[in-house]
Amino acid sequence: MRPFSIKTFLAVIALLLVASPAVFAQSFDILAIDPTSAVAGSPSLGVVILLQVVNFPLETGNDVSVRFDGGPAVLVASNVPNLAVPLAVTVPSSVLATPHNVDIAITIVFHRLLAADQPVTHSIQLPVLGPPTNLSLSPTSVAPGGGAFTLTINGTGFQSGAKVFWNSGTGSPTQLTASGSGTSLTVVVPPALTASPGMAQITVQNPGVATPSAPVTFVIGAQPTINAGGFTPKSAAPGGPSFQLTITGANFQTASVVKWNGAAIAATFVSSTQLTAAVDSSLIATPGNATVTVVNSGDLTSNSATFPIVAVPVPIINSAGLVPALAVAGGAAFNLTVTGANFTSGAVVQWDGGGGIQTISTGFIDSNRLSAIVPASFIAAAGAALVSVKNPDGGQTGVVSFIIQAPAPVISPTGGLAPSAAAVNAATFQLTVRGANF
Repeated sequence: MRPFSIKTFLAVIALLLVASPAVFAQSFDILAIDPTSAVAGSPSLGVVILLQVVNFPLETGNDVSVRFDGGPAVLVASNVPNLAVPLAVTVPSSVLATPHNVDIAITIVFHRLLAADQPVTHSIQLPVLGPPTNLSLSPTSVAPGGGAFTLTINGTGFQSGAKVFWNSGTGSPTQLTASGSGTSLTVVVPPALTASPGMAQITVQNPGVATPSAPVTFVIGAQPTINAGGFTPKSAAPGGPSFQLTITGANFQTASVVKWNGAAIAATFVSSTQLTAAVDSSLIATPGNATVTVVNSGDLTSNSATFPIVAVPVPIINSAGLVPALAVAGGAAFNLTVTGANFTSGAVVQWDGGGGIQTISTGFIDSNRLSAIVPASFIAAAGAALVSVKNPDGGQTGVVSFIIQAPAPVISPTGGLAPSAAAVNAATFQLTVRGANF
C-alpha cells in the first residue's frame, strides 16, 4: 500500500470539509452573564458574558461581534481560544433607558483554512428592571372598622419578589406580603390599617430598583347615601330656568361630586348631610327623569335617586279661598284655611303684611286644602295682608288679600253718655259720648 503524502492528506481533509461541513463545524455556547440584570435609566453598563468556544484545528482565527436589540454589530474580540472565555461587553445607556429584556446577540465568525467562513450566532437576555407602572386596585375602598381583606394590585412590570407598601401618611410605610408577578399582585390587608376613615397610598417596588411605582390611592370611608325625597325642589318643569338643587343624605365629603345622568355638575359642600348643585337649564330642556348620584373619594358611589322633569300644574287659591277672609286687628292667633288646587305635600302658606314675605306654619290636608296658623302679631294693626301658597317644587300661586279690620266702635254701658238724659223741650245741650274704637 502506498503511504499517504502530506498533499494527499490535505486533499482528503478539504474534500471532507466541502462534502460534510457539519461534521467539522465550529460552535460556541453562552454559559452565563454577569450581572444578571440592569436598572432602567442606568448609564452604560459593563457586563461579562462567559462563552464556551469549540474551534476546529484548521481554523485560522475568529471574530466576535455583538448586537443590542437588533442594532448594528460591534466587534468586541478576535481569536477567541477553544475554552470557556469571559467576554467583556459594554451595554450602551440608550438600550437601558426603559424596562424591558435587552436582546444581546453574539456572533462569532470562524475563519477556516480549507472552507468558507462560518458565522454562528446565539443570544442571551439581559432584564432591564424599573418601577412597575399602570397600577390599579381592586377594591378601591372599604368602610372603616372592617376585617382583613385581600387587595389585588394590577399593573405592568411586577418582578418576582416585588414589595408592596401601604402608606397612611402617619409613620413609616407598612410592607405587606405580596404574591404574584407580571401583571398582578395580591396582599392581605390587616384590620388595623383600615380601622379609621382616611386614605392610604399604595406603591410597589421591584427588587434591585430603588425607585418605587407611582402611588395609587386607597380610600377608607363610608359610602354616601341620598335620602328618599332628598331633593329640593322635588322636580323641575321642562324648559325651565337654571336652578340650585339641594341634596340631603349622609356621608357627604368636601370632595363629593354630584353626577347628573353620569356627568359631574358643579357642587358645593354644605355639611356631611347636605350638598347643593347648580343644575343648568340645558339639563332640564325636555321631559323625563334624571338620575342623580353622589360620588366620594375612591369612587364610593351613592344610591341612584330620580329627579323628575315634568310639567307640574301651577297651584292656585280659589276666589273666596281664605276662611276666614278677614280678622279684627288686635285679635288672637287663629287658624286660616286656604282652599284652591294643585297643592302638594310640603306646600307652605306665605304672608306679607308689608314687611316682606314670611312663611307661616302650614299643614297639608289634600291637594285642595291647606291649614295655617296665623300668629296674633300678624294682625296687631288694621290693614291688609297678601296671602300666597308655594309648593316644594317652587310653583307659587298669585296673592289674595286678607283684610285686618279695625275693631267696631263701642259705647261704654256705664257713663257712656253725658248727660245720660234730658227734659222734654229742653234747650240745646252738648252730649259727650265715651267708649272705645272711635
